[in-house]
Amino acid sequence: MKIEIAPILLAGMCFSVVCHAKDVHPGLASLYSHDQAERSAQQIDWPALHKRDRARLIQVEKWRQSGVLQTARDYFHAATIFQHGGGAGNFRTALALCKQGLTLKPDDPDLLALYAATWDRLMLVQGRPQWYATNYVQKGEQAKWELAPVDESISDEQRRAFKVASLAEMREKVAKLNAALPAPKPAENTGRAPVRMLHTKADAATLQKLFAVDPLLVLFWLHFEKYGMPLETGPHGQSQAMFVYLQRDVREIQAMMRNKNLPELEGSSEDACMSRIQAEEAKDGAWLLQIANACGIQPAPGALQFKADKFWRMTIKPIEPAQALFQLDSLAHGRKPN
Repeated sequence: MKIEIAPILLAGMCFSVVCHAKDVHPGLASLYSHDQAERSAQQIDWPALHKRDRARLIQVEKWRQSGVLQTARDYFHAATIFQHGGGAGNFRTALALCKQGLTLKPDDPDLLALYAATWDRLMLVQGRPQWYATNYVQKGEQAKWELAPVDESISDEQRRAFKVASLAEMREKVAKLNAALPAPKPAENTGRAPVRMLHTKADAATLQKLFAVDPLLVLFWLHFEKYGMPLETGPHGQSQAMFVYLQRDVREIQAMMRNKNLPELEGSSEDACMSRIQAEEAKDGAWLLQIANACGIQPAPGALQFKADKFWRMTIKPIEPAQALFQLDSLAHGRKPN
């Protein structure tokens, strides 16, 4: 199952403000303009966009450290860039920037709405319901839009204080999005089983547990979370997938566990590690994974020569079906076959 999210990632809102040059840092305004333009495109190359998001975030962090942020609009632009950086750490920085901007202009509607949207994202990445109902998701290209889980103890009065729509208005917006969806395409009879995307959610406890066993399992889990695992269920309810990692990735994972920064998993000419995963659907929506890993793999004619040297068995269980989040239920070392 693949999760599609609203075109500005998780938040179902957009900010468009005409600014006078004297009110903004021109570099920040330019980065913000590019950020918004890219998210307005009809077709978005998300991996490429995430790289540019990262480059923008690095530049904004340099400006933030050097003290160039002066106006409420500067803080709004910087907070938007950090929000689009993804991850709990960047969301917290975006919230702090919103607060700083609001000390300069307490009634700024864009800063208030951005604060609410960012808080919602932080709640969701922590596996908790959002407060302000700003996030909606789509699970697959032909699936309907759904409002992400909402904490309904938060009142619409609290939502209005942050300049966002009421819960009923957001539900109506999601209904309109679904009404505008094209009719589902009829499934092609290819003789093959349908492909679904299996997703995980990495939390600190899960990562620490996997890291204690082997850093490669953390790499597998994070790659799994970021891209999902294609499951083409066979006649016996099984499927296979392959992931490739670089030796550099292992070093970055070790640094990540110390600094809590998500590494970039990109290709190069280094020797690689490869994981071969067999997934089998079990009871209660759980999946049983058997993972074979090989490092120092070498090219063979038309393929990669795979000779496994590590084996694991893993069970993951759904904890929030509406968001396709999974938790690690058990982990065991497999034995290398003779």
